Amino acid sequence: RRPALAAQAMSVLAVPMTKEGDLAEHLAWMNRAVQAARRVREPVVTTGVLVNRATVLMHAGDPAAWRAVADVPRDARSPGERRQLLRASGNLAHACACLGHYAQAESFLLRGRELSGDAGDPFLAVALDSTGLLIDWATGRWTGLDERAQRLARANDDGARIFAEAQLVIGLVLLARGELVTAKARLRSALEAASTGGAVWVEVAAAAGLARMRLARGDAEGAAGQALDALDVVRRKGIWVWAAEIAPVLTDAL
Repeated sequence: RRPALAAQAMSVLAVPMTKEGDLAEHLAWMNRAVQAARRVREPVVTTGVLVNRATVLMHAGDPAAWRAVADVPRDARSPGERRQLLRASGNLAHACACLGHYAQAESFLLRGRELSGDAGDPFLAVALDSTGLLIDWATGRWTGLDERAQRLARANDDGARIFAEAQLVIGLVLLARGELVTAKARLRSALEAASTGGAVWVEVAAAAGLARMRLARGDAEGAAGQALDALDVVRRKGIWVWAAEIAPVLTDAL
C-alpha cells in the first residue's frame, strides 16, 4: 500500500554487504525495487533505487554496472536528490576500491567530496574518508596512512564498517612492516567487527592477512584452514570477485 517505502526497503535488501542472503536473492530484491519505483515516479525514490542498483552490480563485478551508473542522474533538483547523488559517489567509490578499479574509485571519491560540502551529512563524509584509506593502501600511498586510519578508528569505534575498514588498513600496514604481534591484533579486530557489522569484503580481506601471517610462520595447515573458512563466506554469498584477496594465499597454503 506504500510503494515508495516498499521500493526503498527492497533496494536496501538488495545491497549485498552482510552475510544474509546470496547474490541471486539480492538481484531479485533489486528487480522488485526497480518495478516499485517505476510505479511511484518520485524523483528522490527513483534516484535512490538507481543508486542501489548500480551499487549492487558494481560490488558483484557485473559489467552491467557501468550502464547502471550511467542511469543515475548527474544533477539534483532537490536536497533529497543531492543526498542520493552523494550516496552514489560514496557507494561507487567504495565498490570500485574493493574491485581494484582504483582510478574510477578516486574519480567517484572526488565527486563525493565535492557534493559532501553541500549535503552536510557527517556519516557519508566519514564513509568517504574510509574509502580513501582503502584506495591509498592499495595504490601504495602509505606515508602517514596508519596514523590517519587510527584517527578514523578512534572516532568511529561504534560504526562497525568504518571501524573495521580502518582496523584492516592499520593491520595491513603493520604486516607489511613486519610488526606481526600488533598486526595480528588489528586484523583480528577488523575481522570480528566486519563479521558482525555487515562488511563481508573486509572480513575476507582481514582473514587473508591473518592467513598470510600464518603461512609466513610455516603454519600452512592453519593458513589453509583460515583461508578456506573465508572462501566459504564468499561461496555462500555468491560474489566471487570478493575471493580476490583470499585466493592467492589459499592456493599457496594448499
